[in-house]
Amino acid sequence: MPKVAPTRWNYNIRTVSAVFENRESLIDCFRELENKCDKTITSKEAYGLRRALEDSDFIFFFDFFSQNPTARSYFGHYRGYTANC
Repeated sequence: MPKVAPTRWNYNIRTVSAVFENRESLIDCFRELENKCDKTITSKEAYGLRRALEDSDFIFFFDFFSQNPTARSYFGHYRGYTANC
């Protein structure tokens, strides 16, 4: 399995943090899309994303990776583990 550049992992950590920090606003936005785009692909996608952001397991891992200062080492460990599979 090819190695991923460290800058890409750093970008992913920043993305996770940004989504976690704005989670409530994103949920409101997705809910509004569901209501305004009734029974379209957009409303279905918004529903799925909103449900993910409200899921307790998803929130736990989001919190873990966005707030944990050693998240990069966990990503690195996981990346090394999957490369050896």
